[in-house]
Amino acid sequence: RRQCLRAIVLALVILLAVVSQAIAQSPNLIVNGDFSQGNVGFDSSHTYSPGSISEPHTYDIVANPSDVHGSAASYGDHTSGDGLMMAINGSPVEGDLPWFQTINVTPNQSYTFSMFISSWLGVPVPVSVIVNGTSIGSITSASTTGVWQQFTATFNAGPSSTATIHIVEEGDPLWVGKYYAIDDIMVTGESANGTV
Repeated sequence: RRQCLRAIVLALVILLAVVSQAIAQSPNLIVNGDFSQGNVGFDSSHTYSPGSISEPHTYDIVANPSDVHGSAASYGDHTSGDGLMMAINGSPVEGDLPWFQTINVTPNQSYTFSMFISSWLGVPVPVSVIVNGTSIGSITSASTTGVWQQFTATFNAGPSSTATIHIVEEGDPLWVGKYYAIDDIMVTGESANGTV
């Protein structure tokens, strides 16, 4: 009986460990959030400009911002330091959308959104994140070049089965420029008991 009981307890411990690991590894609902697939899976109001983002309102998917802008700092992506990021020369127009994507969600389910932002010219850039028309917060990139900062916020899907997520450039009344990069955009589901 003791051996049988020990076997059952061991099996339950293993099962619990497997379930916990599966819960901890909630899939990212964002397509190509680390930009490893290049310029696919998302939309932008900016112009895709491979090889040069010297003009405002342009972007490129790059390993290093200095490859596409002569004044940009040289640094790697957030994911590994050797991957890709979205480098952006922002718009003078407030409210432009450098990145947006629509994903499938479960109605009334809570989700966590996260992303990383950095400055490649030392000018702090404020952006906000809007989900289905509602702001879930904002972040300003660091004034120090190449420093990745994380933005994290939660949202509830409400009655909708989709979530349209916009990264929005905020105002720049003096137009000193918006020179920044984003990487590792994620949406994961969570419930009252944690991530699912």
